[in-house]
Amino acid sequence: MIRDAMTSFVLAGRDTTASTLSWFIYCMCIYPEKQEKIFNELVKLECVTIKGYGKDDGIEGAVSSNVEDGARVPDEVGPKRFERKTYMMKECEVKMLAFARMFADEVLTYEHLQSNRLPYLHSAITETLRLYPAVPRDGKIALKADILPDGTHLNAGDQVVYVPYAMGRMSFLWGPDALDFRPERWLHDGCFQPQSPFKFSAFQAGPRMCLGKDAAYLQMKLTAALLIRFFRFQMVPNHPVKYRMMNVLTMKHGLRVYVAPREINQEIRVFALL
Repeated sequence: MIRDAMTSFVLAGRDTTASTLSWFIYCMCIYPEKQEKIFNELVKLECVTIKGYGKDDGIEGAVSSNVEDGARVPDEVGPKRFERKTYMMKECEVKMLAFARMFADEVLTYEHLQSNRLPYLHSAITETLRLYPAVPRDGKIALKADILPDGTHLNAGDQVVYVPYAMGRMSFLWGPDALDFRPERWLHDGCFQPQSPFKFSAFQAGPRMCLGKDAAYLQMKLTAALLIRFFRFQMVPNHPVKYRMMNVLTMKHGLRVYVAPREINQEIRVFALL
């Protein structure tokens, strides 16, 4: 039993996690202001975590101005930007890698990722799963006769199917903005507020709740945080994004994006590397 559980834990969490991260990056491209909010949240946590941060008014001011000003993507994020910025990447490559390593080790700790220290990032991933659940359609087979809560009778061998993809888009469950990507719906007083798993069914519910839920969130938050902290993403124009209906909700044509390194405030970067 333990072997079967661990096999399911490892294998089921591979394609589902990768697919969700693809849809997450897609949502970040469609809603760049959300991408910037996550970035600002990461920088704020960075400022209060790494030794010395938060003590310099200039650094705090740089972050604050970015929060007020940065909810937009610069116009030049395509090929021209890459041509002009290539030399900068070569010059600061070693420093960036060192800073990224320190960021992962000191800021993206297990305690921070598991706690409510990154509520907007957690909400954005959850909102991605609401609209693009890794398993869009799932079903169960009754081993013996049973009666559902609404009075429906089941015979042994009957199959019951539910569709998380449709449930996540139902206005009577999520309100008139059900089709909108809005991480704020998961926040209350700045903290993440989970919904009933029978409403948000991406990880199933009851005794069949996904065993790898916490591990999946941990992997997705770690990967997403590193990507958003150091890079900005923008969709390649006219690239078709369509889903492929399989056991896992994958992208039919993949996801093509422009990736540009973020121009982190110089004082923050140098200060962190001292």
